[in-house]
Amino acid sequence: MLVDLSGVDYVSSAGLSVFREAADGRKLILCVSPGPVQIALDLAGLPPSVAVELSLGPALERLGPAGGSSLAEEPARADN
Repeated sequence: MLVDLSGVDYVSSAGLSVFREAADGRKLILCVSPGPVQIALDLAGLPPSVAVELSLGPALERLGPAGGSSLAEEPARADN
């Protein structure tokens, strides 16, 4: 699963808990911009199944060919 947080400038402890739970038993890739969110994720001690990338290209590469192609074509929308 890939989560694009590049437009996010704050993540709370509740958000960090959600990422921990989402990564339970699966690969989770978080795409963040350099800054406060990146620092918070680095300090949070997330499990090894969580990868943090600073741009979408490397994040999609980590996701793999099957997941990367569908995400690149049609990103999920939060307003649905």
